[in-house]
Amino acid sequence: MILLGGVVLVWLLSNGVGLMWTYAILYRPSLQARRIQPHSARLRDFHERIPLVALNLLVLLSVVLIAVWLDGALLSMKWKGWVPFAAQFFILLFVDDLYFYLFHRSLHRASFLYRKIHYVHHRAHAPLPLDYIYVHPLEWMLGALGTVAGIVVVYFALHEINGWAFLAFNCQRNLREIFIHSGFRSSIARLVPLLAPNDHHDLHHSKLRGNYASTLTLWDHVFGTTIPSEPGVKGFITPRPIRTSPTNS
Repeated sequence: MILLGGVVLVWLLSNGVGLMWTYAILYRPSLQARRIQPHSARLRDFHERIPLVALNLLVLLSVVLIAVWLDGALLSMKWKGWVPFAAQFFILLFVDDLYFYLFHRSLHRASFLYRKIHYVHHRAHAPLPLDYIYVHPLEWMLGALGTVAGIVVVYFALHEINGWAFLAFNCQRNLREIFIHSGFRSSIARLVPLLAPNDHHDLHHSKLRGNYASTLTLWDHVFGTTIPSEPGVKGFITPRPIRTSPTNS
């Protein structure tokens, strides 16, 4: 029951933050003026996206609750110290982020996947916080396999899965998606090595290629897909040139 309650609480708090932040931007021109992209976010456009956002959020919560209820015995809520907690948290983050990078890049480089699935998300050219879940349902369902892969790796590596690490990871993941879709530059994130600032993902939305990673810039550096910095845009490291492909890249 503690785990199920924690899942609901994380869902409510993180998406509540996303909803309030979204409407704050829509109703405060002063906030819009501070966003990275100069495009004005319109209330009408966001309201047109709400049905899909609401559907995805409700189905997502239902799927997670059912999964936790069926396999909850695998997740122990017994606290065993900070070291096991941190180990599991960072394994989940590392595996999920690598999967996200590979999956996200494939959505752009395979023209069929982009046109039929990922294009929905990129209708939000200058995204708002809650636009993180404005996606084709198949996108978040397939994207969630990264978390499943992380859980499998944790279980086989450490022979247990801590419920507190799982909840902390999911809270971090939800808030991370909300922040990188906010359209505001992040000053703290750029101080942490390899942690992608909000600018990293916002530039992806404006260019529609490159910067495929969500949390760690490591993968874009390794695979050569970081978008080079532009004049007047601070905080980006210019890596080797982006590899292109004959399909949508």
